[in-house]
Amino acid sequence: MAANEGSWGGRVGIASHPMTIHQHPDPVSPTLHALLQRGHGRGALRATPQDAELVFDCVAHDRRIDWQVEQRAVYFARLIRDLGLPVRPVAEMLYAHDSVDAPDVVGVGVGADDKTAQVSYDSDDFAAFCLALDVLSALGSGGSAEAVRALRDFVHSGERWVEALEDIAADWPRELWDDLADVARARAREIGPGGVCGTVSPWREWRAEHPWVDELLRAIGRPDAAAHPAETAAASPPLGPAQARVTLPPLDPDGDESDSDHTTRLRGLWLTVPHSPARAHVLRSLLARHGNERPDWLAEFVHESLWDSEDEVRLLGVRHANLDTPGTRTRVAALADDPVEDEPVRAAARRRLGR
Repeated sequence: MAANEGSWGGRVGIASHPMTIHQHPDPVSPTLHALLQRGHGRGALRATPQDAELVFDCVAHDRRIDWQVEQRAVYFARLIRDLGLPVRPVAEMLYAHDSVDAPDVVGVGVGADDKTAQVSYDSDDFAAFCLALDVLSALGSGGSAEAVRALRDFVHSGERWVEALEDIAADWPRELWDDLADVARARAREIGPGGVCGTVSPWREWRAEHPWVDELLRAIGRPDAAAHPAETAAASPPLGPAQARVTLPPLDPDGDESDSDHTTRLRGLWLTVPHSPARAHVLRSLLARHGNERPDWLAEFVHESLWDSEDEVRLLGVRHANLDTPGTRTRVAALADDPVEDEPVRAAARRRLGR
């Protein structure tokens, strides 16, 4: 690959990109900023290249209630690509949150009398790094040479390079990362005990071809991703009060369709619910209540769901959108052919178009 490795110039800060937004809007606000933070399709439809600062701010300051469940990578990657925004600000975010400080583990036990793993680490910093990494990986999957170069450079110079390497090896064609084996070998001494897993890419592929990988795995590897309690605890911190999941009121699709209050409540939740996976629950309930006789506002919801951050919401949009609505058939066709899109959504879009 003809890439200028190291072209990002090592550790940089996102301050080099002009960001002046410091106050986050109310998570249930209907502003464009809030819609983008929640990954709402309406936000993606309203955004223009002039809103670049908002998009980058949402990636830099992850406001998800539960970043392990709520999806944003494809949403922001597609916004950056479709609006023609630069990739560099997101690459800089990797370095801004690039820390390999090990969590403080008091003890890890397997029996009733053993100590429990107690892990202390900055979950916000961890989430910000993971979001930037996932956005860049999605952009690379979509063919962004700039994103591919940025992540390859990070494997050369970043501290959390193993995470980046494993992420791109899982998502990209092998020809985009296979030649990084020499870099990994040169940096292997930086990997701590349990820091690599022989059952995941690229170690799985490389161990059959490079004897040093097998030696590395025997020395510090672990047999599978679930066999490292400290990492599991660090990657799955307990949710604090501010992160508690949103509990929706019972939404009975078989309820009385004349219950206008119930429908009004659902309509409001579609736009304002802060926990993005709940939008699939809301939209499914509204579709069940109205059947084929959909009011204009519901048709609008279905249309904008094609731009949503949640793949389950996009699936509902693909299956239920009126293809005769201006722009809908074009959008479904775009989803069918988009390499950034998740395969279940692409497959559903192809079926809907009769391909």
